[in-house]
Parts: sequence; structure tokens; C-alpha cells
Amino acid sequence: YDHKGLPNETLHQLILPQLESYKIQMRSSRHIQTNLIGQRCEKLKSLDFAYSKSIQPMFYTKFFRNFPNLVRINLQGTIIDNEGFDSIGEICTQLKEINISHSTITDAGLMYLCVN
Repeated sequence: YDHKGLPNETLHQLILPQLESYKIQMRSSRHIQTNLIGQRCEKLKSLDFAYSKSIQPMFYTKFFRNFPNLVRINLQGTIIDNEGFDSIGEICTQLKEINISHSTITDAGLMYLCVN
């Protein structure tokens, strides 16, 4: 599975409600992964989207509403927009660590993270 990624059936078995940390896998369907996480993983504390450039910016705005308990987010190399950062700042009030290097953050996005 190193070259093909995980089969979708395996994702259903691995993404369980008790998960507290998850890294989006590049070789598996990001759509299926994010849907399963959003539906099943309310206890998630750490989420890694590093270099997930195929995920559109508007996705993040709704997605982070499901995870108010996140303390760590890795958005390195993503194309998240200011509205996504606003959503994170507003919803993820427990956040202690965020990696936004090589992302598309602007000064306004930084302000959203700081003010909220």
C-alpha cells in the first residue's frame, strides 16, 4: 500500500470516534477522510493537513466548526483563506499550536487568529 494508499474500506475502520490525533493521508481520498473525521471524531485534539493543496479554501470554514477542542493544527503548505483562519480563531478556543508556514495566510488572517 506504500504506492497506492489505503483502500477506502480501511479508512472506515481506522477513523474511529476515540481518535484524538489525525494526519490527512496524501494517498487516500481526502474527501472521504475529512467526511469521516467530521462525522465521527468529536474528541479530536490534533489535526494535520500539511501540504493538502487540493483542499479548497472554503472547505476549512465549515470543517473546523466540528472541532472546538483542537489544541494543535498543522496547515503548512495549504491554501486556506482568511475566512478559514477566522473560523479557526472563533471556534478553536483551546488552540495552543498552529503551523501556517508556506500557507496562504495574510495579515488579516493573522489578525483573525489573534483577536478571536
